[in-house]
Amino acid sequence: MPELEEPKKLTRKDKKELTRERLVDAALSVVIDGGYADFTMRKVTKRAGIAQPSFYSHFDTMDDLLSAAFCRLRVHYLYPMQDMLLTMVKEGGEESLPLLFSRMYSLVFDFYLSNPELFCLTLVDTQSRATVGNRYRKEYHNLRYMWSDFFFDNADVFGVTIEKNQSDMVVDALFGMIDSLLQGYIDKRYSDKDVMVEMLTSFTTYQLGLLGGKSS
Repeated sequence: MPELEEPKKLTRKDKKELTRERLVDAALSVVIDGGYADFTMRKVTKRAGIAQPSFYSHFDTMDDLLSAAFCRLRVHYLYPMQDMLLTMVKEGGEESLPLLFSRMYSLVFDFYLSNPELFCLTLVDTQSRATVGNRYRKEYHNLRYMWSDFFFDNADVFGVTIEKNQSDMVVDALFGMIDSLLQGYIDKRYSDKDVMVEMLTSFTTYQLGLLGGKSS
């Protein structure tokens, strides 16, 4: 019987990285459970299972920790979703725009309903602490800018000519609609996801039609 290999010992650097990730996990968990009012060093370090003074070995401030948490969300969730959407658009071929947008929004709803903790971050109280709230608003606005750039940079794929400020307005409206519809679904005020998708699809194709592009 072959000898079992001994578990590889973690280096000091490995241990530090694991602790850092635990702090990020704890930060997201605390914010989702109690909002930004509960986002304190004491609560985060307690949930991460580390001594409070050790926090400063990993982050200079709580704001830096929150930034790392949002960075993780962007890299592991938001960017991959955007890449999937872009691939879907570019490989759509002869698929009509309404059907293409329907598939895109269906993917968005499925994504957030399968990862409700991400959507919860858009609902928690951003006014409870100035520093944290401002940081969140900055990150949330960056997400809007990312989507606006996505529409603007790929306007030719959609078959339209669009100005940047027009792209911004469309994305602002879409964000508001997606937030409201998702919240309504979670609150059980809405139960038909297909109708929600159809509403977003109709809005988007109508706006593209106003811009003189192809609507089908």
